Amino acid sequence: MKILFVNNGLAGGGVEKLLNDMLPLINESRNYCELLILFDGNAKYLESLRNNGVEVQIVPKNIYKKGHFQRILYIMNYIKNNDFDIVHANEFPLIYYCSIIKMILGNFTIVFCTFVFSLFILYILNSMENNEKENNEKKIK
Repeated sequence: MKILFVNNGLAGGGVEKLLNDMLPLINESRNYCELLILFDGNAKYLESLRNNGVEVQIVPKNIYKKGHFQRILYIMNYIKNNDFDIVHANEFPLIYYCSIIKMILGNFTIVFCTFVFSLFILYILNSMENNEKENNEKKIK
């Protein structure tokens, strides 16, 4: 499953810390995820994520500065060109952007989050999947 997490940035907040910790774990499972951020100012976790094998895309500054419509087009094209199964939008205005994109493209599942709880749920699901995989490997041995 291909998952795109969309976040405003990577400054030092709680969501950003969870993304930093969780995305490499998702990529170690049978799933694949990327992160798309609107801007990289004060991106505390950017290097850590990339060093742990997470693809991080940043909306180009010239597009970001043009406003909401151009940002929506950029994100929509990124989703369309990379065929994601799930798009997880964190915070405003990304929830609005991805809602509009979902109405246009319609070919992916969208998850909204304005707080850390849904990341916790994804972490638990990933842990459950890893436990199932380990149990299956033990049965094979």
